[in-house]
Amino acid sequence: MFDIRNAATDIALFLSFATEIRREAVLYEQMFCDESSVAVANDTFPDTLSVIRRCVFVSVVTRLCAMFDPPESMNRENFSFAHLKTKYSDHFSDELLQDCIDIEDRVRDLGIKGFRNKLIAHHDRLAVFGDENYVHNIEQNDLPELLDSIIDLFCSLIDAMPGRGEITMTGKGAGDFSDSDNGAALLLALAVGSKK
Repeated sequence: MFDIRNAATDIALFLSFATEIRREAVLYEQMFCDESSVAVANDTFPDTLSVIRRCVFVSVVTRLCAMFDPPESMNRENFSFAHLKTKYSDHFSDELLQDCIDIEDRVRDLGIKGFRNKLIAHHDRLAVFGDENYVHNIEQNDLPELLDSIIDLFCSLIDAMPGRGEITMTGKGAGDFSDSDNGAALLLALAVGSKK
């Protein structure tokens, strides 16, 4: 029997994961993709910020890939996009199913799963030595936009469910950084502080 409260709990938790990953992706782009931020990073603490850059990127890629794990691994359910898509399949309209396909296509086209599997999660010898090439196709704004699409999809799904009543989910822009507390502001503060 369908229980809207359980569905809302599942979807809210999944949305919280998506929002956290989106915040990391936005922070990464603010600190390491914007030209002025890159210049500040290179002028202040290049070695330290290089380590932070890699850590944040690995975190975003790893967590985003986990969101797209299969519904089950080793006889255990994964709390993933595919799991929720299967669990709530009766509530996806044709339009929402098409949105799912579009999102899954975007993830595939970004090449992040192969990149993560061969170069982050495992040090595949052929990939490490360049005998096989596993590159991602991530460009600026790709990940925040992908995560916005995921957030919008699941907000629309809960809206389409029977008995949702007063249940609402926060959509696009949830968890955005303020202008005074973001990656660019952090780098600027580091630059000013390093010159004292």
